[in-house]
Amino acid sequence: MTQTGSAESMVNRLTAINWADYAAGDRNAASRTLLMREFLRRAALWVEYLGGSERWPFFDIAERIDPSTRADPGLIERLDEFTSGNVPEFIARRMCRAAVHWAELRQSTKVELPDLLDPYEPLVVLYERGGVFFVENGVADFELRRVPLRDWQANLAPEPIVEIDPAVLDDVDREAN
Repeated sequence: MTQTGSAESMVNRLTAINWADYAAGDRNAASRTLLMREFLRRAALWVEYLGGSERWPFFDIAERIDPSTRADPGLIERLDEFTSGNVPEFIARRMCRAAVHWAELRQSTKVELPDLLDPYEPLVVLYERGGVFFVENGVADFELRRVPLRDWQANLAPEPIVEIDPAVLDDVDREAN
């Protein structure tokens, strides 16, 4: 049986989010758009390492790296039960699963991983700061702001877009409001 400590922590973190807190999403729109850009940047670095992806940008990176390492099915069932009733957007549900599988991969794989940052952390923090976004016409739509998704090559950048620190993100939102 695969260990699930880290994956279980991620499920706990995702199920603690108030996905219906749309006011927080509006208040934190500036930081959330920067977090989306940071997610796209990190995902692009992983895609470059993996030699491309047909499902850019919202895909299960852990599955591409080691399809044999997956989170415990009971954890995924618990996550799915929660997200089916609380997360209104399909991509967000899929990305929650991907983040849990990623946590499992980071904890238990024997595969040598490159020295790249966690691709899902910006997305999880984005969710924690106000729930979902919608994807349409090639953009992540936050209602008040939009982030063009572009292809992965256009999102490659060596330097982070934003520091994932609550104080820094709060400052971004304070300055924007």
